[in-house]
Amino acid sequence: MFVVATVTPYKNTNEIDLEAYSWLLSKLEKHNVSGVFIAGSTGEWPLLKKHEKISLVKTALDSLSSRTKIFAGVSELNPTDSYDLAKEISDLGVDYIFSTPPLYYKPSENALKKFYLKLSRYSEKPIIIYTIPERVGYNVPVNVIRQLALEASSITGIKATVEDTSYIANLILNVKNERKDFLVFSGGEHLLTYTLSLGGDGSVSAIGNIMPKLGTSLLTSWQKSDSNKIVELQKMAVHITNTIKQYGSFPQVIKGLLSVMGTPVKEYVREPLEPATDVYMLASFLCNNYRRYLLEDVSCE
Repeated sequence: MFVVATVTPYKNTNEIDLEAYSWLLSKLEKHNVSGVFIAGSTGEWPLLKKHEKISLVKTALDSLSSRTKIFAGVSELNPTDSYDLAKEISDLGVDYIFSTPPLYYKPSENALKKFYLKLSRYSEKPIIIYTIPERVGYNVPVNVIRQLALEASSITGIKATVEDTSYIANLILNVKNERKDFLVFSGGEHLLTYTLSLGGDGSVSAIGNIMPKLGTSLLTSWQKSDSNKIVELQKMAVHITNTIKQYGSFPQVIKGLLSVMGTPVKEYVREPLEPATDVYMLASFLCNNYRRYLLEDVSCE
């Protein structure tokens, strides 16, 4: 699967631009992405209010067909708020609910288990664990994930936004090998074929907002066992990921690119983020070298 972690567009008034969001979702579906990851890190989830997350989900439900899976984020500072939001959003009809582990206070392994088990009881939809140690401050141990996967069928996968490839390998070897339907996603297409080669299920990508054809082409090449194309596209994905990271965080840079390339999604971000600078240079680089993989209808003029 190739899932896109969507940005959250804003108007210049700092309100969410739902029309621009609907436009982006429709374009991503047209490019045959497997799903969308709403209110994740790329979507600036810590800066969104509860009702805004719900409005993003409702817009996605209205904008997408059933073939594009909806992963809805319910990460909140207070776990009780995460439980309540999980119940409300799962009742709307999304495909999956995801959440980071609890924030600020690092919980024990037992408390981590309790959090995700309780979250699964509040949600009518399957739960995806979202581990991102760079932001949360700690990783969810593989043994905890294994226990959760074997204890609760409703906890059905993980998005691992890590650069430690051994962690992804251990997830697949120690969790997925015991529970075949447990989904293992890496964070970003730069690790897509690595994850697939070990028996994982795909990646969740921020860059897919602006370059969805790179991830979908890489997935198609993998499915066709086109080894030459796989190597070519995987190298490209690593190079592009490393280049984009030099310009700032994903919400800033991706929205900056979408804005200067003439889409309805503008560069606005919320504090403490600031709009990315020098994105014209980056846009020129992408247009000159990777035009065929860019989102349809962007301008390279």
